[in-house]
Formats: sequence, structure tokens, C-alpha cells
Amino acid sequence: MNSEGIRMSVQRLNAGTKDERYIFYLSADQLKYGVAISTNLSGRYSDNYFTLLPGEEKQVTFTPSSPAKQQMIYNVKAYGK
Repeated sequence: MNSEGIRMSVQRLNAGTKDERYIFYLSADQLKYGVAISTNLSGRYSDNYFTLLPGEEKQVTFTPSSPAKQQMIYNVKAYGK
């Protein structure tokens, strides 16, 4: 996925268990301020409003409140340029 100049991929781990989590991998060619990920699932992010440096790969872990019973829909935004 590429949104707002940010490349992002996601890996789902331990699907359907109480230890289910998602790892987001983000990178960009230009400096991005106020980067935030949103999903249709409730849960907790390891980090979710950060600066992404050019060439840096950032990993963010999302832990849903309960195992997902539906497909996760996600998006990424950068609030500053």
C-alpha cells in the first residue's frame, strides 16, 4: 500500500488467538510528520503519531482488543508536510 508517499505493508501474527497482533512496516522517501495509522478494529498501537525519516523503516505493532472476526481495513496519514 502506498498512501501520501508512505509505503506500508502489514503482517498478521497468531491469527484467531488471544495473542493475535499485526506488524505494520512503513517507509518513505521524504520526511513525513504526524504519521498515524487507523484501522476498523479497536486495539492498542505500540506507537501511532510519529515522524518518519527518509529511508527509515518503522515498525508499529497493533494488538486488537480481541481476535479479529472480520478483515482488518487500515489506512495511513501524514498530518504535516
